[in-house]
Amino acid sequence: MPQLWWGHQNVGKTNRLCLNCSIETNDLICSSCGSETVLKNSAETTTKESFASRPSYQTQDSRDYYLPGYGPKTKSLNWVGIVGASLALLVIVFGLIWIFSPREMVGRVSASSWSCKVPMSEYQYNLHSDWSIPPDGDYISESQEIHHYDQVYLRTDTICDKNWEVVGSHNEIVKGEDCNTESVYVDTNTFCYDDGTCDVIDNYKDVTTCVPTTDIVPIDDWDWVEHCEDEKIFLPVPNYQTMYKYNIWEWVSINPLESTGVDNNIVCPAVTETETLRQSGNQEIHCKTEFLTDKRIYSYFPDCTTEFPMYKNGSEWNLTLSGSSIKLIEPLQ
Repeated sequence: MPQLWWGHQNVGKTNRLCLNCSIETNDLICSSCGSETVLKNSAETTTKESFASRPSYQTQDSRDYYLPGYGPKTKSLNWVGIVGASLALLVIVFGLIWIFSPREMVGRVSASSWSCKVPMSEYQYNLHSDWSIPPDGDYISESQEIHHYDQVYLRTDTICDKNWEVVGSHNEIVKGEDCNTESVYVDTNTFCYDDGTCDVIDNYKDVTTCVPTTDIVPIDDWDWVEHCEDEKIFLPVPNYQTMYKYNIWEWVSINPLESTGVDNNIVCPAVTETETLRQSGNQEIHCKTEFLTDKRIYSYFPDCTTEFPMYKNGSEWNLTLSGSSIKLIEPLQ
């Protein structure tokens, strides 16, 4: 029987370990997962932390392997919550579609109302106060009152404030080290097997060399700095002028004339103008029609001239609804 012999190891034992799937072997590449193997003496010094940060050397067809207690943790989805939220969203969406989708139904005119306002103005003899009297104003009295304030120079004050700020800089010498780490050859191990093949492994270790360094670093110098500026002080002095009181004839807006009704016959107030009373603007007409369906009452604000007279109380119409609004009104076929 042929004998096994290893360069510096015991005969008959495996000398390498796959850190990915924890299989002992003598091969440089793990036959199970395809990861690179390491010497056992190197594997013994590998901590769980370094293994967790080690990249996985897996082939495309290999499965994931993890040390006990260090595999990825999966979190199950809350399917009940997801399904419930989806159903609630569907109900809301379909509800909105149903509410705002155009639908037709028959509506009967249950009420009508209208209002008409006519703006009015009146010629009045009113009292006013001002700094001057217009040509058609009638003088009553006058008095001296404050018109405005003049800013009279009083003195100049010096206002100072201190701020913490950079006032200069200086250089400081900072000593340190410039280190470089290299991989240095140590020795060679030869491993031979009973089939006559051998592996030659070169061993290396990291050697760090440091060289002292000296840097010159600029440093800012900070201090309290006082800043002063002159501020002029002014004294407000009232400026008096003559305030006049006078009467004057003028047109003034008063309460409008208004008429209302609950039928389809809009009648605006009749205006009789005089020397002291007149209409001061266009009429303002508002009207509303209410339609009663088998479920509720819908309010509609038609054109008061062309539409409103057609909607007689008790008449029925075909309504096109969207939500709570009437979009179209047509005669029944």
